[in-house]
Amino acid sequence: FFFQAEDGIRDIGVTGVQTCALPICETTKIDSGVEVTVTPPENFIPSKDATNYTSELTANKFTVTIMNGSTEDLDSSAIVFSADSGVNTCMEITDSGNGLNGAPVEIVPAGKTLTFPYATGCVGKPGDDLVFKVWFSAAKVNIEGKLA
Repeated sequence: FFFQAEDGIRDIGVTGVQTCALPICETTKIDSGVEVTVTPPENFIPSKDATNYTSELTANKFTVTIMNGSTEDLDSSAIVFSADSGVNTCMEITDSGNGLNGAPVEIVPAGKTLTFPYATGCVGKPGDDLVFKVWFSAAKVNIEGKLA
């Protein structure tokens, strides 16, 4: 897995898009003291209660950790997640049977951490390209890898 930072990871001597090759579980600063960590995807079988899932999709889940390193509270709804597989946009899967309730909407106090499971269903098969995207403010981080 690799991170591609389009506005969040900067060096004073670098302009434009900066691409960084970092291991997936490495914490990445995305903006204003906010950091994100995403675990490698794991394949899972959605329950009958899953939404946005059909049998043609490959279901993957991640654990996302957001650290609010700023001096102000953070509204987690200001952080947007999505995923693509090749030219296809993946769907967010919610599945109460597997404890997957989507990205939470809550306030993360300054200095605190929020960890939650997140799942997607993508057209493709295990081994196909996967890009997990995290947007916050003007920052965008792409986490690139393969479907599990």
